[in-house]
Amino acid sequence: MQTLIFLTAVDLILCQSIVWSSNVIVTTARWVLLALLCLRYWSKKRPKHRPLYACDYIAIALFFMVGLSVIGSISRELTIMRGGSIILFYLAVFWSLWDYADERDEHAVMFPLLVATGLCFAVSMAMMARPDLAWQGDGRFRGLLLNPNSLGLLGAICLPLFTFELLAGRHSRLFRIFTACAVVCLLLSGSRNGIISAFVGVMFVLLKSGQRGSGGINLVLPVILIFLLGLGFMIERDGLDSFTRERWSLFDSANTASGRFEIWPVAVDEIMNSPWIGHGFGTEEIWMLHGNVAATQIGFLISERTIYMHNSYLGLSYQIGLPAAAGLYLVLIVYTMANILRALSQQGRFPVYAYISVMVIGLFAAAFESWIYAVGNAFCLPFWTCTMLMIRRRLIGLRRAPIAVRTARDTNHLIPSSSRPQSSTTTAMPSNARSAGQ
Repeated sequence: MQTLIFLTAVDLILCQSIVWSSNVIVTTARWVLLALLCLRYWSKKRPKHRPLYACDYIAIALFFMVGLSVIGSISRELTIMRGGSIILFYLAVFWSLWDYADERDEHAVMFPLLVATGLCFAVSMAMMARPDLAWQGDGRFRGLLLNPNSLGLLGAICLPLFTFELLAGRHSRLFRIFTACAVVCLLLSGSRNGIISAFVGVMFVLLKSGQRGSGGINLVLPVILIFLLGLGFMIERDGLDSFTRERWSLFDSANTASGRFEIWPVAVDEIMNSPWIGHGFGTEEIWMLHGNVAATQIGFLISERTIYMHNSYLGLSYQIGLPAAAGLYLVLIVYTMANILRALSQQGRFPVYAYISVMVIGLFAAAFESWIYAVGNAFCLPFWTCTMLMIRRRLIGLRRAPIAVRTARDTNHLIPSSSRPQSSTTTAMPSNARSAGQ
């Protein structure tokens, strides 16, 4: 199972790589691998399947709206195909991986994902030997992926998870290498959103996971210095005036944020043309070719990097309508905020802090990239897996269980100390207690 998870994560990364993104075999294999993950759950003989939880009912409602969007879709064939892919992805993550976490533990689910993403950063570093591929024309580093922002977003999502693995003392040497490669790639990418998100996420994990005066607290100063180094690098590259005006002002000019602030008003107008059922799920990539959108409205030539709305909130509203999109995002935001407030009153080396960081980073990055519902990209699998583990942890009452962090070979570090039996054996322990995970 771990091999299958690893191969799925690797293939999703390759689908966004500068070399393999247009390879038919690679792009098709991701759906085959997700289907195999689903089959792994449904092919197992078990006395009964897990019950339907609130997240499943929300997903069913979302799938209904995706189906309803076929009525107003600007490409019904594309909507049906993309609708099938999101159902496949949900079953793979929220049923198959959930079941595997129950059977083994959370670490067994996350470890292959982190190794796959860590290798992506290591390969990106190695690609510095090919500057024609690894560097974009504007001097930003993209490594293995198609563009620097993709590398920055992947780094922002993974660094809090790498940080927790280092604090937990599991595979320390491996994750030191992965963390160093991710930090360098993130800084060289010049992704301002990625750098800020990663800094906030890592600091949250360090401050909450480390005990006072030791552990993660000792790493706070180095992280701050690295963050300042990254900002200094971008200021040196772009100049202070350009850095403050072009990169941070929302109102300075229509061309800020790589044209996003010029695209978004046009996107809002298109959304209001069909606000209830949308224009069809999965049609965001062709939205400029339909309706009243014209290149003159955008104000610059339509290129591959500006064809999307570059905003997951607007993108989903365009595809399935405002009510459905607003309902989904409202649930995600409220749930994330509730977990943040709950985490503020706790102290200990809980992986929940890393999961919360990933959820916050994902929702923040969704304001600048169209990715959170595009299940064929490299970011969705770690983001939604962390979300699933967070929901699972809440439902089976793991949120308050203190974790005894031990070596990688000692599987007892996955058992909450409050749930450990007094006897010397653990064979009679219920599966939910064994799956407490980190």
